[in-house]
Parts: sequence; structure tokens; C-alpha cells
Amino acid sequence: MSRHPSLDGRAFASDGDVAGGDVGPATVFHYRETPDGLIEARYAGGAVRVGYLVGTRDGDELRFRYAQVRLDGSTATGRCTSVVTRLEDGRLAMDEDWAWESEAGTGTSRVVELLPPPEPPDGIRPIGSVAGGRATIRLDPLRFTPEALRGLEACSHVEVLLGTSVCRLVAVRGLDVDVEGLDAADGTPVLDLKPYMRGCW
Repeated sequence: MSRHPSLDGRAFASDGDVAGGDVGPATVFHYRETPDGLIEARYAGGAVRVGYLVGTRDGDELRFRYAQVRLDGSTATGRCTSVVTRLEDGRLAMDEDWAWESEAGTGTSRVVELLPPPEPPDGIRPIGSVAGGRATIRLDPLRFTPEALRGLEACSHVEVLLGTSVCRLVAVRGLDVDVEGLDAADGTPVLDLKPYMRGCW
């Protein structure tokens, strides 16, 4: 089955106001995607103060549920099926069929990729479990590249400073950095990471 590229680190916005929905061109979605097809996004703008969606991807089809808080303080939830396509200019787009679950209403919409993508609201942040002090840090592809992290792999025998936490580097896998001893809750923003050798600083 053909498959368009990962949505990880990409940002999307609606190509117009959505009849019966809250999303419009000012609503920006910041997507994350894991290699096994887990999808998540945070979105805000327009009539939406903040919203989150989670789901899965199979080929170019996404199935997810969303929950959001509107500007007036009300909340809403729903479900959506999206199909990833590519526009003539090379950007990705998603054609969506959605339905409210918290109220009556269904509809269709299209979101298109924003280039250059705006800065994600969370910057760099951990994803996954930190149980037992071990975590995977997903680095923002807008600020880091796998090539920029190659030097970290040579430091697997030393400790790495993550924010204010001194951790042991376990592995570097593309933009995923596995560490042990991270003193942070899941979702804590990580602003920077540097090699650290005890007694040298």
C-alpha cells in the first residue's frame, strides 16, 4: 500500500471555515506520529482555545477522537476519519469526515500543510512512559536533525544533562533519544540537552 510521509512535526490548518464545526483557517494542528502509527495532535486558534486528538494511522487513513475547549468555555468531543493526500505544490493535505459525539452534527473538511510550519506550542517534549526513570525524548524536527545528534552516540558511557536533570544516555534513534534517570513527569518540556562529564564542569 502506498503511503505518504510521516505527519510527525508537521502543522496543518483548515482551507476554509467548516460548516457546523469550530475549525477554521486560524485553527492550527501540530501533529506527532510514531513509527507504529500512533497519532496525536494539539490544536488551537479561531473558536478553539485548545484541543487534543489521538488515534491511529493505517496507510494513509487516520482514525481518531478529539476533545476541545471553546473560547466560550464550553467543551466538545467527536470522532474523525482522515485520508492523507498530496497537493500539486507538494504539501500534504487531509480530507476529513467528522462527527460530533457531544452534540448533534456531522461534516467534511480539509486541512492543508503549513510551510514553513509555525513553532509547536510544546517545543521539545518527552513522549511515552517515564516509569522506572527511563524515557524517550522526541526532539522537534524543526530544531534538531538526526545528523546534529550523531555526537551524542559517542557519549553513551557518560551522563547527559537534560534541562536540570543529569541522565544516562541509552540510545539515539533518529530524533528519539532514550535516557535513564530523567527527573520529570511525562509531557514536561525539554529546552536543551548537552553532553556532561562529571567532574569536568
